[in-house]
Amino acid sequence: MPATVTLKGIYAALIAAAFALVLVLLAVQTVRLEGFKIWPIEYEGCIARSERLQTDLNNVKAAQIVASERAQTAKEKAERQYQDLAEKTDEELEQVRDSAMDAAERYIAAHRVYPEAVDRPSGGTTAAPEDFSAGSSDGSGAAPVLASREFVTVEPDDIRVCTENTIRLEAVREWALGLIDEGN
Repeated sequence: MPATVTLKGIYAALIAAAFALVLVLLAVQTVRLEGFKIWPIEYEGCIARSERLQTDLNNVKAAQIVASERAQTAKEKAERQYQDLAEKTDEELEQVRDSAMDAAERYIAAHRVYPEAVDRPSGGTTAAPEDFSAGSSDGSGAAPVLASREFVTVEPDDIRVCTENTIRLEAVREWALGLIDEGN
């Protein structure tokens, strides 16, 4: 009977060891899921970590929504400012255009040059003599020298176009300076 007692003891020990092992595995699993905290030792479990991370994620999503709304508001405000500035510039352009075009017409009338009929072919433009050229094509060279009594004529339409372009460019410059002044 001693052998049976020993086998029964081994079976009992194996059952006790298996039971202890199951208890240890259950304790480890519980700590893994729920966490563990005894004063100097703390372990955050999966459930607590998941809840914390979900809260963080919800906070990030809420912050994104707020940031999106603020960005949209800032964009709309900037667009309104740009539109207001553009309208103001257009109004100023219209006010200046009439007086500038009137001034251009007065200039055209006051400085009209009528070509002399003597020694000039009728119609078209004439080329300057070669010795009065601007120089090489490598750079700007010297300014062309006009012989005495030679005039460069500018068509009235060209003066009007230059005046219109100048007015527009000045308006664009004012618009850009307005943007700079607003800090945009």
